[in-house]
Amino acid sequence: GDGSFLSQRCGGLDEISPLYFTRLEADRACTFSFGVYWHRLLNKKIEKPVLPLPATTGAWHDEYHGGNVVKTEKRTASWVWRAGELPTGICVPTHSSSLAEWRENLSGSIRGYGLENMQEYITHKDHSFEGGFVTSGVTASCSADFAAEDQHKEYLAYKDVAAAALPDDESMVVIQYARAAMRCYLTHLKGIYLNVPNDVYNGCTRDYYTVNGKTTLPGVVDCAETIDLQSPWVNVDDELTLMKIYGEDALTLRRPGKRQIGIKRYLPEDAGGSGDVGMLYCDEICAPFEEGRLERARGSVLLDNAFVVKAGIGHEATAQWAENNPAQAIAFEGDAIVRGVVVRGADGVRYALIANFDDCLQNAVFTLPGCTESMSLKIGGKCAVLLSEKNGWKAL
Repeated sequence: GDGSFLSQRCGGLDEISPLYFTRLEADRACTFSFGVYWHRLLNKKIEKPVLPLPATTGAWHDEYHGGNVVKTEKRTASWVWRAGELPTGICVPTHSSSLAEWRENLSGSIRGYGLENMQEYITHKDHSFEGGFVTSGVTASCSADFAAEDQHKEYLAYKDVAAAALPDDESMVVIQYARAAMRCYLTHLKGIYLNVPNDVYNGCTRDYYTVNGKTTLPGVVDCAETIDLQSPWVNVDDELTLMKIYGEDALTLRRPGKRQIGIKRYLPEDAGGSGDVGMLYCDEICAPFEEGRLERARGSVLLDNAFVVKAGIGHEATAQWAENNPAQAIAFEGDAIVRGVVVRGADGVRYALIANFDDCLQNAVFTLPGCTESMSLKIGGKCAVLLSEKNGWKAL
């Protein structure tokens, strides 16, 4: 309305950094001017490109950052431990980049009362194989810059996450476990934490399918809303499915009422930090979802869940898969913090993701669903393995 390119989506940025807002504005102007220049220089009509352009495919791994990527024409799956807003994972259809948002995605979000809230990297382990990867790691959820004098940086919780991109060109399985590091007060607790952008790149509307039918929701609304999905699974736009495997909390769709994805979440609230004044609006699918003044005792379990994300699958196929091939939790003997799930992939093969969240080597004893004999697996501390039924329940 005021003649600029970004007045609506980045108006908040203009208030906290005129320099950066002007730079982004200039980027748009330069792009158009160079297009006009090359059009004149070539002195011919520039043909409209054929969209979508062919996707670059392949796999990549970076040991230092714990970066894992596998990309095909159907699915893009990735997980990175050392990142700007760590850790972060995605599993989306390759042709639907508007579904991708990285900020703490699929890793859960724990926030305290400080103006600065972040996760600190502690450790990770990962392994790549043909068509996928498995990774696990630990982060600390921290809060700092409190209003009270002499209230210093607090380590609120230690969080373990294990994730595996299955070699079925469709699925990613994630297990989350977090404990309070101290008696703490939180402002929000969001498990799973699948960010679903609902902004200009998708026409500001999303269709959500559950066992109860279809709901169409507009993006960029100015009123916060919390929706109990009352369903073990949710499908977005016949493109992306999330299904809970275990965890006591129901799936919740949180709509923040404002664009909350910004460039620096650790800025003061009135400058786009803890208040999440951002440039991208995201719906958030969570379990659990709690906001307000939350008090937790030291050592209490904050997150204990598992879920699967499936890319390039519609809601009808999701309902059939959930009914005929339900994912299941694995029961373990003993007191060690070992978690595991069994999921049937799109290739018809069953896979078991098993994670040892204890510090030391464990001899995990368990019985897989559908099997009569118990199994024993030695697994290192803070480590995860992916077993394949196709290999006779051997590790990939």
